Amino acid sequence: MDDIPARTVDIVVVGAGIAAHRFVARMLEDPDRAVRITVFGDEGRLPYDRSGLARVVGGSPASAGELDRAPFRDDRVRLIDDDRVLRIDRGGRRVRARSQRWYDYDALVLATGTHAHRLDVPGIRARGSFLLRTMEDAHMLRAFLAVRATEMPRALRAVVVGGDEGGVDAACALHDAGVQTTIVDAADRLLPTHLTLPAASALRGIIEARGIAVRMRTRVTRVDPDATGAVTAVEFQDGTFARTDLIVTTGARPRDELARNAGLRTRPGGGVLVDADGRTSDPRVLAIGDVAADPASGGTEAALASADRAAATLLGARVASPVGHGWHGSPGGIEVVTLRVADGDEPTVDVPLPSRGDRVFGEVVLSEDARVVHRVTVIGASADASLAGLAPGSLDGQRAARTLLAAAVAEDGAEACTHGLPSAPLEVLAAELTDRGIRTVAEALDGAVESRGCGPCLRRLALALQERPEANFGVRPGDRGTLRPEVRLRGTTAAPVLEVRVGADSDGALLLVVGRLAARREATVRIDRGLLAVSGLRAEDMPDALADLRSAGAVVPEALIGGADLARPGGPIAVVRHPSRTGRRAGGARSAEGSA
Repeated sequence: MDDIPARTVDIVVVGAGIAAHRFVARMLEDPDRAVRITVFGDEGRLPYDRSGLARVVGGSPASAGELDRAPFRDDRVRLIDDDRVLRIDRGGRRVRARSQRWYDYDALVLATGTHAHRLDVPGIRARGSFLLRTMEDAHMLRAFLAVRATEMPRALRAVVVGGDEGGVDAACALHDAGVQTTIVDAADRLLPTHLTLPAASALRGIIEARGIAVRMRTRVTRVDPDATGAVTAVEFQDGTFARTDLIVTTGARPRDELARNAGLRTRPGGGVLVDADGRTSDPRVLAIGDVAADPASGGTEAALASADRAAATLLGARVASPVGHGWHGSPGGIEVVTLRVADGDEPTVDVPLPSRGDRVFGEVVLSEDARVVHRVTVIGASADASLAGLAPGSLDGQRAARTLLAAAVAEDGAEACTHGLPSAPLEVLAAELTDRGIRTVAEALDGAVESRGCGPCLRRLALALQERPEANFGVRPGDRGTLRPEVRLRGTTAAPVLEVRVGADSDGALLLVVGRLAARREATVRIDRGLLAVSGLRAEDMPDALADLRSAGAVVPEALIGGADLARPGGPIAVVRHPSRTGRRAGGARSAEGSA
């Protein structure tokens, strides 16, 4: 820290998980660094990786999750593995342990992780009810399975409460051990903080194919013991029952009580608030790992990254903190990678990637106009490699995501579906979209109902929208004020709707034109996310209106100036049509009514 003189710096680390281990290793990289690090753990063992607990339940040795011991053999480190910090005295820069001893610090690092969240329902203390959060929990569950299996003339049955990574891990480990297993969670999907509904549905399909039952939007409200006090059934909120021999709870909450009691800022839902450098509201106190993780980007990689940032902060360096959020996990051995490239609350479009080779599922979530990539998710053995190079929040990430989409379109080929879109050259389709003033996927599908659920069509439309000359791929939503206003027509010739999309900074002349148009016919102007929609005009008003808008600097497609879209009374305006299979220009195959 900048104001600490050149002397031995005392650092206290509360917690002994993977984040603490990584932090300590980083601080010791320079053998001459003058630091004295005290690490508190309360499990009576060296640090280990909790993500391996399910494997221990399934029969793997406890050593499988052990971390490199080298950092704790360094003379500059003292590991106290059987005590717990109970109080932080920020004013005195010291902490008090359960042993009543005080420890001074120049910097305090909170790596307290999470604690198990036990269900609060009748019967939850019955024999056969387990938490799964520590190595001791894993050993107890493993021993119970061995004993209980000898008491039952059939395969054991288990209910796992938790649809997060830990819950899926536990369920798969129990299933592999021969236990008939059901996952139960109140959320609407598995891994709800990381996966969209389509991605979660794909993951659920993989798990159910293994023979594991999944019940979502369901809560356990009661655990029924038999005459011996052992778990025999669980009751759900809808009144139904399920026979079971054990219930395993994997839910966890951030262990932030130490920080809260010290007056540090915390999240309403749990966890310590930190800045980009890992500092809490007290600059001498940092937080790393799950206790400081964004709920949408928790996990091993996020924990290690937070430890790197905290170490860099104390060493006067800086590690770039990405704008977006990524998550990489292997629930039940199923590799899942998801990356939020851009944030925002604008409407989005899910564009599926083809399931080929090792990729079981993939999707790219785009803005409506396909200009901004919001999220990319891949499930399968090659998931991590598929997203290599996608840096959250960067234009390189945007371009890499577009490359992934382009590769999928190339894989589709011309015969990917029978709807015609994949057979049209991409540049022809892009030109058609530009000529007709179409700028979103939804607008493009107005006249192509059969393509709305077609992956090849959606992929090709998205790529074509990105190819439009004015698309300016990679521009973030907040930067669109530099783009020229665009004009398009919707509705019918009997009831046209003139739409003008403007940027953050628009010329006053353009706004005056729109205002005069609305006043002329007492029309209505609706303003939504930079889109001015004028309704109540007449078809005969359009030529002059479009000319005035073009004079004011707006981009007006030639097809609109020429009146092509106003040719059919009562017909739809600006509908993208499927390309013809007989060599006609893209857009000539069918209209919104389905005519040839």
